[in-house]
Amino acid sequence: MFDIQLPIIITHAALLTVALFTGILVYLHDNKSATNKVFTALVLSIVLWDVANFLSFSFIDPYHALIGIKFVMMSASLLTICILFFACVFPKKDLFLTKRKKIFIAVASVLFIVSGYFVWGDIDMDATLQSGVPVPLPYEIVFMEHATFPVMPIWGFFSIVSLLSAIIVLVSRYKRSQGEDKKRYMSVILGLATTFFLLPVFLFLPVALFQNVDFNYYGPLAYVPLFWGAGYGILRHHIFNVKMMMVEVLVFIGLLVLFINLFI
Repeated sequence: MFDIQLPIIITHAALLTVALFTGILVYLHDNKSATNKVFTALVLSIVLWDVANFLSFSFIDPYHALIGIKFVMMSASLLTICILFFACVFPKKDLFLTKRKKIFIAVASVLFIVSGYFVWGDIDMDATLQSGVPVPLPYEIVFMEHATFPVMPIWGFFSIVSLLSAIIVLVSRYKRSQGEDKKRYMSVILGLATTFFLLPVFLFLPVALFQNVDFNYYGPLAYVPLFWGAGYGILRHHIFNVKMMMVEVLVFIGLLVLFINLFI
């Protein structure tokens, strides 16, 4: 049922380690801050995306692989929403929304997340086998031929617009900021912009242009700059205590070692 390769495990473990480590640091410093709460949601969304992405590559059976990819798209929708929301909230400690805005955000988010499931249509393996495509095959290439229109272009359009909007919001605030605030915004901007640049390099262009899925294995690494940049910006904003941070680092390492030992 599974065909798990070491490079895939290392890549996903690296992303989860960076995301969870940064998320724990941020949450422990101020779990009541609106920015920190949204960042925590961002961490949870990347965990969901990473697990779904890992399973989509690990399943040998094409039907399970397709289900895995459908959930990759749904979690990617949630991740995109969290990134945009984080850009709008950072670095506020309090966030007040009217009931109408909350309903609008909730409905729009649910629709966008659900649409991710329908980006890919069902795959007819009998027809695929009759077409002469070898098995095992790179299922992502076959799925590219089963993209659901107009869901795929609409989903892709809103994903790109959301990420660009997040960058635009941060840049506009960066221009109005002064002193240390500029450094905080710049940290988040560089992290998000680097992630935005690496995503198509790892996940889209090789498949779309060359039908090569090898780079997809390393796609999770594209999100590492985002967490480094955002985490640093948050911690710098709160002027974190170095001694406290070192204690938290040691606690996290201890828990990580314990967790690894449980599965070895």
